Amino acid sequence: MSASNRKSKNAIGFLTIVESSEHGISGGYLLLNSTGRPIEFHCTSPVRPSRTQEILYGATLKPYLYGEILGQALLSQTQTEPSFVCTNVVEVTTARQFVPYPIVVLLSENNIESARSLRVDGPTSGQPVPAPLGMVSVQLMNQPAAVLADHPSDRQLMNDHCTDLHESFDFHEPFERIRDAVEEARND
Repeated sequence: MSASNRKSKNAIGFLTIVESSEHGISGGYLLLNSTGRPIEFHCTSPVRPSRTQEILYGATLKPYLYGEILGQALLSQTQTEPSFVCTNVVEVTTARQFVPYPIVVLLSENNIESARSLRVDGPTSGQPVPAPLGMVSVQLMNQPAAVLADHPSDRQLMNDHCTDLHESFDFHEPFERIRDAVEEARND
């Protein structure tokens, strides 16, 4: 089946990274319909970079591991193509080069503290949040967000697909579901 035949106008993907000192690093991907019901869920087996990889990759390890390895693996497994994918981890956006739809990073004042790894785990207090370097600020309904600057059409693509969502759609809650499901999968 071609990608265009698999596309669902109302599907939104949520992709995050779950780190555990005990298990390693896993990716989780939850695809929801416009009412917040799950369509698909996928998670990766935990990976743990070696010390040599940490040295050789340096600052490029997280974008490579989170986006190109874990993110790409998760997005390629899905049976339904989303309208766009939300993430709370900026490095996941490196997966954008492998997919035809936008990857949107949710922003908050909590995720601008570290220049290396930006992560959002809750809504903002209403203060403006700057987009990370190489990204353009967008408004995802009432949520500050950003898309990659080298994919300028992503802003319009994302906005076009938000029309079917209820204004109170919670873009942060699915990440809690993903973390819980990944933890559950680790315990099985």
